[in-house]
Amino acid sequence: KRHLHAILNTLVVEESWRREGVGGMLLEAAQDWARNRGFRFLQANAWCANEAATAFYAKYGFKSLTQKMELEVDASERS
Repeated sequence: KRHLHAILNTLVVEESWRREGVGGMLLEAAQDWARNRGFRFLQANAWCANEAATAFYAKYGFKSLTQKMELEVDASERS
């Protein structure tokens, strides 16, 4: 049983092309790419606050696996 996973780190559609099916076509291409290379899973990264992205992936059957959390420990780097 394979447990290999491919990771879709960034999927961005130019704003003027959104809601035209482009994202779905790109996601389908990523699924085909992963499948054709023997991966069992395709994972996608999206910021929790990016509700449009998380809803997009959920629409295509992605499920949330983990939540990454961050704490700023050095405020001196602020601009």
